[in-house]
Amino acid sequence: SCRPYHRANAELECWVVQSISALVVVSCLVPPLGPFKLFFAYGATLLFVVASLSACTNANAGRTARYLRRVSRKSDVQEYIARYMEVDPTLEIKCECFRTSSESDRRRVSHRECKSFPFSTCSDSSTECVLPEDDAPVRLRLKLQVMLGDDQSRASFARVREAFARENSGRDAQYDQWYHFRLQGIDNELVAVTDPQHRPWYLSYRLYLLSHVLLLQCVFSLIFRRRTRKVNYTFVKTIIA
Repeated sequence: SCRPYHRANAELECWVVQSISALVVVSCLVPPLGPFKLFFAYGATLLFVVASLSACTNANAGRTARYLRRVSRKSDVQEYIARYMEVDPTLEIKCECFRTSSESDRRRVSHRECKSFPFSTCSDSSTECVLPEDDAPVRLRLKLQVMLGDDQSRASFARVREAFARENSGRDAQYDQWYHFRLQGIDNELVAVTDPQHRPWYLSYRLYLLSHVLLLQCVFSLIFRRRTRKVNYTFVKTIIA
């Protein structure tokens, strides 16, 4: 599978830099003050600001941010899911051609390729999405399960993958191939509430970003998870090549 730089590592690094720079600023402002201390205080303040901006950028791609960007009424969420029951999935085969050095396991990718697997028909056998009827916000995670409907489709998919590997595997020293299904344009994480106009404070996207500046992102995310009810819903699709 694809191995991008882990987002959690970037968030942790920003939090560490923020914390260290904040401690340096506080320690440098303890009397007696002098030019040397003020120089370090200014530098640490600048580092804190840069780290805070980077933390907000990383937070924007985090899972909590993806939930908070789409907070909708429960009835609208059910309609949203019903619409995507009618949408056909996309099956993509992807690869990376790369090499690694003896000093590091980090990939040096030289080529990426993607190919869609064509199919003729698709049927949906998803169950109805039932959300809790109480007023508690629901943290909804949408998943997708796609099955190849017959032996001919499975054989066709195997041939396409083999041909794709032959075309690309010789481009570099190492080769990695994977495939995944997706529903075009869908938001996989969302929050369902009774009334979006009167949402609780822990569903505020602005407060979530502010928590990263105040070094409280872990506390905010913990409260968000504790105060919302998690529900997983799976779309089930069957395709015939």
